[in-house]
Amino acid sequence: MSSEKFESLDDDFTSILDSLRERIERKIPNYTGEERKTAVRHAERNMEEANIIKRGTASGFGGSESYGFERNDRVEASQRARLMEGTQILNRTTDSIARSHQISAETDQIGVETIDELGRQREVLERTRDRLVDTDTNLSRSRKILKTMAMRVMTNKMILIVVILIELAILGIVIWWKFFK
Repeated sequence: MSSEKFESLDDDFTSILDSLRERIERKIPNYTGEERKTAVRHAERNMEEANIIKRGTASGFGGSESYGFERNDRVEASQRARLMEGTQILNRTTDSIARSHQISAETDQIGVETIDELGRQREVLERTRDRLVDTDTNLSRSRKILKTMAMRVMTNKMILIVVILIELAILGIVIWWKFFK
């Protein structure tokens, strides 16, 4: 592998890793729901690209010596160190994305459980409302019955008063007739 090609691959690898690092550390934690899932998928695609570049540079190292290219040991060691650092960053990024997936799955599960609980509470509230409507209907009927009973009681009292007055009048007429006639 030529030095220019290696530098180009190294630059690509570094830019992808920087992009991944920024996305994972700054952007993904601020996203929620579908935005978060989309950002995680995009980060996974970038990781796959970085892995492809990493494999390309690794295979280039092995093949370059067979073509007789001689490298300066310090440059090669530096490049390998950067490649190893990039690999470590990629591994940390992979772990971070896995944690993000796990957190996302847990959040989804909590959301589903919350929705289920709210559904159960809604059913309880609807049953309670129905019972209250039935109770209100029964109370309205009871009020009507009590009003009817009160009217009948008043009517019966009036009839009783009229009957008593009639009896007193008859008694008065009978007494007047017996004593004064």
